[in-house]
Amino acid sequence: MTEHNKASDGCENPTHLAKKYSRKTLLNPQKMQKGVTRWNQFGQRLLELEPKALGEPILDFGSGIGYFVLEGLRRNQNVWGVDLLPGKVRRYHQLIDYTKSPTAWKTRCFVANGAELPVRRETFAAVSSWYVFEHIPNPAQCIREMVRC
Repeated sequence: MTEHNKASDGCENPTHLAKKYSRKTLLNPQKMQKGVTRWNQFGQRLLELEPKALGEPILDFGSGIGYFVLEGLRRNQNVWGVDLLPGKVRRYHQLIDYTKSPTAWKTRCFVANGAELPVRRETFAAVSSWYVFEHIPNPAQCIREMVRC
């Protein structure tokens, strides 16, 4: 396994790696519920702050495996996810397959460095981020980038 793959999947052990991609792991009801709970919280707060943003493009910054993105898409929201780790986005693709969601939804999560997002200015009406900033070495740059996009 290359250094890039180790970082992108977070482990070296092939057995552990296979488990991370398994149907049982990805469809864990607690993890699936996390996407629902976070959308409920986010949607309520967005209605209070900027109701017009619902239905507009929304970015989930540090989307991980994409439970929040999946739930947003199920609610007919225009949501996108970005994560630094390719392994997380690959697991999101597997999640889309396991849930028999539309294949086009696979494009809704992409890999990018949060300090330099590959999107035009003012692409998104709102940004969500759940438990991400404690992992970022330069959060100020990422926050500037979130505001830009």
